[in-house]
Parts: sequence; C-alpha cells; structure tokens
Amino acid sequence: MIELREVTKTFTEEKAVDQLALTVKKGSIFGLLGSNGAGKTTLLKIIAGIYRPDAGKVLIGGQSVYEQPEVKQHILFMPDTPIFSASDNSSDGPVLPLHLSELERGTLHTAYGDF
Repeated sequence: MIELREVTKTFTEEKAVDQLALTVKKGSIFGLLGSNGAGKTTLLKIIAGIYRPDAGKVLIGGQSVYEQPEVKQHILFMPDTPIFSASDNSSDGPVLPLHLSELERGTLHTAYGDF
C-alpha cells in the first residue's frame, strides 16, 4: 500500500504539491491526471524517494521511502523525457533507466543488444 500523509513540496515560491493525503491499496491501478505544471511528476518523484517532501510522510508498505534505501530498491521511476548517453555518438544508444537487480544478465534484449 502507498500512503501519503499531508505531503507538501515547494519550489522557490511555488507549491507543486500542497498537503496531499492519498492511499493506494495494494493491487490497485491508479492514475494521475492534470495539466502541465500541476505537480504530477513532482508527486511521482516524491513517492519514488527522489525528492524529499517539505512536509508530510510517504509510506510504502508502512515504511518511509526517502530514508530507506531498501524500500527504494523496489521502485522504478520512468521519466517523461528519455535519458540519453552523454556521448555524442548516437550508436551508443540511450541509457535505459532500468532496474536490473531482479533480472539475470543476458535475459534482457533490446534494440541495442543483449544485457
């Protein structure tokens, strides 16, 4: 279960998330809808433990996310813009933001080859 308790995140003077309380039960499918700048990506980054909320708590399975690296191991955040390699050589392919700890090497095939 994912629980958010009065979560707030502010950037400079702009509140991206303002005292949000939310519970998503295990096995649920949940979506976020909103216009650009509404705080959807900020909220997902808070849930993933990338951003620390200014106030409130985020719990996954009853454990705080930001302070617990072992909880973060089970979370994958896919950014809305692709992350590419720092190299100018496009043949290197993109850097894929994948969590490979549960995959055995050689079991993932992409257009860029096997991993």
